[in-house]
Amino acid sequence: MNHSQTALTNSTYGLINADCVAELSQNDHISDWSSATSLSLATIASLTRGYSLNHLMDQFTAWYARGDYTANRSAQMVDRTTIRSIEHYMINHDPFSSGSHATDDIDNGALLRIMPVVLYLNSQYGSDFISNGAAMLSLHQVTGLTHNQPTALITNSIYAFFVNQLLIDQQPVDAFETAIDAAYDYYSKHQIFQEALSAFEQLNTPDFKNTAMNQLTASNDAVETLTACIWIVLNASSYSEALEMAKDITGDATTLMPLVGTTAGLLFESNLDGMDHIQKYGRSMVKRIITAGNRSYHFEQLSFN
Repeated sequence: MNHSQTALTNSTYGLINADCVAELSQNDHISDWSSATSLSLATIASLTRGYSLNHLMDQFTAWYARGDYTANRSAQMVDRTTIRSIEHYMINHDPFSSGSHATDDIDNGALLRIMPVVLYLNSQYGSDFISNGAAMLSLHQVTGLTHNQPTALITNSIYAFFVNQLLIDQQPVDAFETAIDAAYDYYSKHQIFQEALSAFEQLNTPDFKNTAMNQLTASNDAVETLTACIWIVLNASSYSEALEMAKDITGDATTLMPLVGTTAGLLFESNLDGMDHIQKYGRSMVKRIITAGNRSYHFEQLSFN
């Protein structure tokens, strides 16, 4: 794992840079990142204060209504599931009923913002948080703020299990095998999730690392995004290579690259050239949010040795 800075710093800058590179691939000039970064920054800012679903949804609402957490205070495109959930919360102010239960709401909006939550759970509950009921409930609750159906919950959990193993310096291939085994073991015991497990058959295959690239798709589908991201991380040897591989996968890599960037940021030294296009206000905001998060010690395990 990349130990040059904290996991929060590495993963967040890795996310933002990849997000900006993805935006630049669509436009010659950009002044903002996408909603993937904005909602991740909102999540960091909220968890810096502690765990509160209401406060987290208030930050999402501030992003939606006022442009908070954007680089230039502008409205951003985001998946319809997230928008509907925020609008529902603005009316009812109940985070437990805001998320969609619709089986066809399987876009990757919740997945793209989940990294800070994984770091938070690892910090608060330790590297065995997978076996902690309270930690798993929190993971499901934060995902469920917008995407509260079995496929979305499993998707985010597989990713969380994978990142958790990377945080304890397990090699990516071993981390993936541990994560997929843990996920199937956990969710196969719960009837509500059993049918949804069939969506992850491509991941749950022997020697997944050697899957042909033409068998992968870059899209806004959560399972396809997770599958492509993990494959890239298993095969890349640098941050830049990971982003190039994301561009080469068939489809639209725009919403794949932020997840690849935040994951590769944990493993490799990030190239931050993409952030050069963001004006001083945006860069200063990012630094302020990350600094506050690091000072809270809510995103890394403390050592008392």
